[in-house]
Amino acid sequence: MSAGIYSDLRLRSYVVTHLQMQVDPARELITDEGSLSLAFDVRRKPDSSDDYLLELTVSVNSDEADYETRGFRFACTVAGFFEVGDVKETYPESWETHLLSNGLSILFGIARVKIDELSAAAPMGRFVLPCVNMQEYLKARGETTAAPRS
Repeated sequence: MSAGIYSDLRLRSYVVTHLQMQVDPARELITDEGSLSLAFDVRRKPDSSDDYLLELTVSVNSDEADYETRGFRFACTVAGFFEVGDVKETYPESWETHLLSNGLSILFGIARVKIDELSAAAPMGRFVLPCVNMQEYLKARGETTAAPRS
């Protein structure tokens, strides 16, 4: 493979820290709708200016009313450990934006697979998360730069 196709952002490792499914088996489950919510946190490794932890939580029907209406909910939290030294060199003015939009997209893909796998055992069958445009999500939140906690 050509080295030119690799991203400057490096995912060193990840861990799924939370994975949950709640289903009311006595109900007819409504799977064509639901509410999706995302939350994230950014932290910098204290002894390195190039190592960051992004943590993304993806929730489906987390609101009690949505759960009551649809009969199911999912939650998945994925923590990814990213190295951003090359991103800082390539995009010195916008590296934080690249970390957030690309890092969260990577973590969302992992959460998407985990929820799909977990839901395969549910009464309604596989539940596939919709695609999310992370740049638009971040823009809507007014967050375009990483503001990490040490």
